[in-house]
Amino acid sequence: MQPTLLQSATLSHWGALVRRHWNYALGQRLDWLRRKT
Repeated sequence: MQPTLLQSATLSHWGALVRRHWNYALGQRLDWLRRKT
């Protein structure tokens, strides 16, 4: 089974959003740790 072009584009878009959110949250945690020490 292969995704349609629309499904593939949607998954790629959601993947980019999740990755951006994860990296932002990781940066927030790292900044907090740097300020704490």
